[in-house]
Amino acid sequence: MSHLPIKNLSLPIKYYYAGRLLVIFDPELNLFIMNERKHNPGRHIGIFLIILGLFLGGAMLDILNLGSFRDYFIWPMLILFVGVLVFFNSNAAFGIILVAVGGYFLLPRIDYELPVIYEKMYWPAAVILAGLTLIVSGIIRRYRKS
Repeated sequence: MSHLPIKNLSLPIKYYYAGRLLVIFDPELNLFIMNERKHNPGRHIGIFLIILGLFLGGAMLDILNLGSFRDYFIWPMLILFVGVLVFFNSNAAFGIILVAVGGYFLLPRIDYELPVIYEKMYWPAAVILAGLTLIVSGIIRRYRKS
C-alpha cells in the first residue's frame, strides 16, 4: 500500500492493485476509485514474434553478407535484437543505445566499408538520437495525458 498526496490537499491517498484493477481509497473522504490497468502481454509477444521473424528472414536471405545462417547468431546480433525489442516495447532511448552498440560491433563483420566521417560521427549521432528520443517521448506522453 502506498501514499500519494492529493493535489491542493494534504490528505494521503492509499492505493493498491487488485489484479488488473487499481483501487484508490481516501479514508478522509470515504472515496473509492477503481481504474483498470492497461496491460496487454499479447502485444509484447506479438512484437517479439514479428521482430524474430524479421531477423530470421534476414539471416535466411543473408542480407548482411555474413555467410551461413549460423554466422548470424553472434553476440552483436543478440544485442541488436534485444535493442529492437526494447525500442518497440518499453524504452525507445535505451533501445537506440543497444542498437547502436550492437551495430557498432557488427559493422566489422559485414562486407561494407563505412566512410571515415561516419566512423567518427557514429557515437555522437547515437547519443544525440537517444536524447531526442527521450525528449520526444516525454512530449508525446504529456500530450496523451491531456
